[in-house]
Amino acid sequence: MEERRWPFVEVKAFLADSCVGEGGYINNFKKLNLQRYREDTYGMLLDLMGNISEWGKTYDGVFANPASSGSESCPNFSIPSDANNTSENWTLRMDFNYWVYLNAGNNSKVWIKQGDCNFSNVQAKNEGDQITILDYNNHSYMFYILAVNNSNTSHGVVIGLKNFNSSKVKPLRHDWNHPKWRMMALNLSGVYYNIVLANSTLNYPMCSVLGIDECAKVAWFDTDGDFSNAINVSIGENFTSNLYLASIGPGPWEGITIGNLSGKVRPGIGVWIAKDTNTTYFAAVNETEINLDLDRDGARNKTYYIFALDDFTNNNAKLTQNIVDDDPYITEDWWGVNLSAENPGYYDFYGEEIGIVEMRSSLPTAIWNGNLRFGKENENMSWKEKPNWDIVVYNNTSMLIRKNRDMNEGFNISDNVTFILKAYNFDHTPVINASISVEKIMKFTHTGGGFLEEGEDYTTVTSNKTDNYGYALVTIAPNGTWSEGDYMVKIRIDSIGATEVKKEWFRVGGGK
Repeated sequence: MEERRWPFVEVKAFLADSCVGEGGYINNFKKLNLQRYREDTYGMLLDLMGNISEWGKTYDGVFANPASSGSESCPNFSIPSDANNTSENWTLRMDFNYWVYLNAGNNSKVWIKQGDCNFSNVQAKNEGDQITILDYNNHSYMFYILAVNNSNTSHGVVIGLKNFNSSKVKPLRHDWNHPKWRMMALNLSGVYYNIVLANSTLNYPMCSVLGIDECAKVAWFDTDGDFSNAINVSIGENFTSNLYLASIGPGPWEGITIGNLSGKVRPGIGVWIAKDTNTTYFAAVNETEINLDLDRDGARNKTYYIFALDDFTNNNAKLTQNIVDDDPYITEDWWGVNLSAENPGYYDFYGEEIGIVEMRSSLPTAIWNGNLRFGKENENMSWKEKPNWDIVVYNNTSMLIRKNRDMNEGFNISDNVTFILKAYNFDHTPVINASISVEKIMKFTHTGGGFLEEGEDYTTVTSNKTDNYGYALVTIAPNGTWSEGDYMVKIRIDSIGATEVKKEWFRVGGGK
């Protein structure tokens, strides 16, 4: 057999795939734990009332004010051991099966007990004392004894928040001439909070869109029942170094969402999340920092926010979806209302949506890539013009994205060119920590061809080692501009004494 006809065998130590186009890593995803407290899971929210007048004074932030000229029958009654046992006394009923004992011989004192009226071991509370009230779901509310009256003609007690000011804490609505708020009590990271859901001057358009009169826009956080040091928190604002208000309302029955995230940007999150997990991930990605034109507008000057979540309840805590927006308020896409009107409106938490609406896509699953969308597309756009990117791999904290470029979609003469490689063994396990380098580049133009010199004709901008999934990036940039024509790039992959070579082609000019 002639030598030219001998069988040819190429021995490989491992395998490699490659593609050419644009791509990069988004490495700044942070874990975002979200805990939502709605009325259907928390239980009934407490009512607080204002403009309550008793015994010549007016009180705001009142939880209860049992007052009467008589007494109510009380089960299993026993007088308190420290009460005056010869004076007139009365028992009154309060919410959550609490009972109040008052005695004419014990001025400014009151005995309060849950369940029945066996007050024998109950210690008296004085006007001005703090008191903890448990609701039927064992939520602990911290209040003060604001007033006690032990007179025969009118006796009772006012229990509520101390130093609560209705002109400062805007009510959700008014019942006749009484302002009204809703209240929750939560243990957050070991600290007990009173949380009052309130109105404000902020514009929360979904309240009017949905016809909600009782609009919860902000939450006030307090840790002791004294509202002189309570914190007014709107969506996206923190009340500790890590904890912040991720959502509220719009209706008070929808409660609040508490986020746990460190960093400067704390996103508002108003989307449904599967009950499988309360762990999500969030990233703010700047086009300049990753050197990618994500929305394909010809500039690299925008910041986008990416939220990764599990939206499928199947007893499997796995992230399935991503949502992209150009503001940190992530809301449901059905918040785009009035779609049949002449001027459709899209709404965020506080105000109308400005810029793109939320773009929801899938994360990678099995053998399928995921997708990121940074704007709308139309059928006349080529793939390189569409603001869509493939998600090659995502591991919660890092995401590798790419936009492949076919030969018929040429690069511009000043474009960087990126090659994405995957090195893997014959059993499809990844080759990790392999070194990647550009070995040679050859150009073919209408005026001739030849090899390019690194440093003189081009620069290798990025060349990292393969990651835990076997992927790596190589980005080359022209020193000046590319000549129009076709280019062949030979890329070398070295791993523990073994070498693999991949050849890729790209075109400059002549594309769509």
